[in-house]
Amino acid sequence: MDLKTIIVAVALLSPLSLLASDQTKEAQQACNKATELATTDVKAAHEEATWCAEILSQMLQQLTANLLPDAVLDYQGDEIQQQKMMGFSMTSRQYSNGSEIIKVSMNEGKAAGMMAQYSAYGGAKKVRVQGVPGAVNSDQRKSTASFALKNERSLTIEGKNKDEVMKFINAFPIKKINEAG
Repeated sequence: MDLKTIIVAVALLSPLSLLASDQTKEAQQACNKATELATTDVKAAHEEATWCAEILSQMLQQLTANLLPDAVLDYQGDEIQQQKMMGFSMTSRQYSNGSEIIKVSMNEGKAAGMMAQYSAYGGAKKVRVQGVPGAVNSDQRKSTASFALKNERSLTIEGKNKDEVMKFINAFPIKKINEAG
C-alpha cells in the first residue's frame, strides 16, 4: 500500500472516529502517525502505514462477516470462518438444514472477481439472481453458483443438490451483499 493510499485512508477514517471503536481509533492513530513520519522517516512511516492497512483490513473482514445471515430459508448458519493470506481474504459459512449442507464463501482481493468470471467458462449456465450476474455449474457431485461482486469480491455458493442450491441462492441476500461493496 503506498503513502497516498494511507493518506486517503486517514481522510476516510476521520468520519469513522464518531463510532469511537478502539479499532477505529487505533487505525486512525497509525494512519496519522504514518502521515507525520512521511517527510522525516520513510521506513517508520511505511511501518505505521502497513499497520494502519492491517487494521483496516481486519475491519473490512468484520464488515464482510456481518453480511452473512444466521439463517436462510430453513438452513442454519454455522460459525463464520475467516482466512487471510497475501492480499486475499476469504470469509465462509456453512449452512445446514439437517440432511443438506450448503457452503457460502466470499473472497476479496485482486483475483476474487477474476475467479468468479473464470467459473463461468466450461459449460456453466449463466444466471442473474437479484440483478447480479453469475454462473451455475453442476455435475453429479455438486452444484456451484459463482458471482463476481463489486470491489474485487466474489461469492460462491455450493451444495450437492442443484434444486436446493437454486432455492438457496434465490433467498440469499446476494444483492444486499453486492451493494454493500
